[in-house]
Amino acid sequence: MKKKKDISRREFIKKMGLTAAAVGVSSSLPKLLKPAQAAVRDHILIGRPLPVTGPVSAFTTVSPWIDNKAIADINKDGGIFIKEAGKKLPVKVKIVDTESDPSKAGDAGSKLILNDGVDIMYVSWSFDASFSVRDYLASFLPMWDDVKTNKIVGLLAQNDPDGVAWADGSKNALGTAGYKVIDIGRFPPGTMDYGTIIAGWKKENVEIMFANMSPPDFTRVWRQCFRENFIPKICTVGRALMFPTAVEAIGGDLGLGTSTEAVWHPSYPFKSSLTGESGKQLADAYESATSKQWTAPLGGLYGGYEILADVLKRAQTLDKETVRKAFAATNLNTIQGQIKFNEKNISIVPSGGLQWIKGKKFPFDPVLVSNGNYKMLPKEAKTVSIHELRGIK
Repeated sequence: MKKKKDISRREFIKKMGLTAAAVGVSSSLPKLLKPAQAAVRDHILIGRPLPVTGPVSAFTTVSPWIDNKAIADINKDGGIFIKEAGKKLPVKVKIVDTESDPSKAGDAGSKLILNDGVDIMYVSWSFDASFSVRDYLASFLPMWDDVKTNKIVGLLAQNDPDGVAWADGSKNALGTAGYKVIDIGRFPPGTMDYGTIIAGWKKENVEIMFANMSPPDFTRVWRQCFRENFIPKICTVGRALMFPTAVEAIGGDLGLGTSTEAVWHPSYPFKSSLTGESGKQLADAYESATSKQWTAPLGGLYGGYEILADVLKRAQTLDKETVRKAFAATNLNTIQGQIKFNEKNISIVPSGGLQWIKGKKFPFDPVLVSNGNYKMLPKEAKTVSIHELRGIK
């Protein structure tokens, strides 16, 4: 049977226009279409292709709750004034499931434009608010400094565009920072046996595991590490451990003490430009309404709607050129932080690092253990060695 090819987060985002809160968690910003529809229809219609189902659906589990919440906040005073209509128009959103399939995403987008006549497509890569790769290691190195190690890092990355680029950059940065990097090579997505890699790490006395991989692949390698009695003091994984469901899926308490990027967290000191709510209030509202644990895309997805509303309020039209200029002039404090686009239409939002600890309300809680390059972010605790958490001498 032919093995289904995994899709990297970056590759998937580029193909689908998925928000990087899937990726991280960036705000996907809208593409503007022709402005005539809203006046005829008496509302502004946003098209929203999302992977509601499929292998990357974890990036959108907060939808449609977060979309409905944001739209309600935008419409609380009647919507947005549009000069062509001569009045405020309410905003509506239509979400279409892409099933995590890039080819279906294209079809979904075409139908939203041609059949539904949407005014705006809420997708990525026109203007983008996202965390920086530069900030990635700046978040992790202070975390690792909390734990006494031999500074020997076992690098593990999938043989996909995301993994290859990440591995090359990480090796150079870690070497400069004084770490010895053990890189046994890329592995194909769907690998079932990591014995050779684990044996190599054991031989080199690796105490820090640093990986970039999909949740299913990490689950397999981490379980095998335990079976083969290789348990590093630190295990930091990008991509695989962004969501509590992924940590739980490893099984039992095996995910305890693992760490990852914190692209958004309720304790970040930012507030909604629409309501003045804090991140904690937003996360609490989500958990109360859904009985599910908050995830990082909550802030990124909501932040995108904040930017959309601000731009349209300043433009007062759906004319493409006017709106494009309004995007470029954006200077807005959002639940993600300040959004101000540079000449490449990119705005970097603050990010830190987190460690998964035993939870109170849910099985695992993400506690902030690094604020990286952003001292305005809180640091809730120090990183604790996995050995200490598991009672390993």
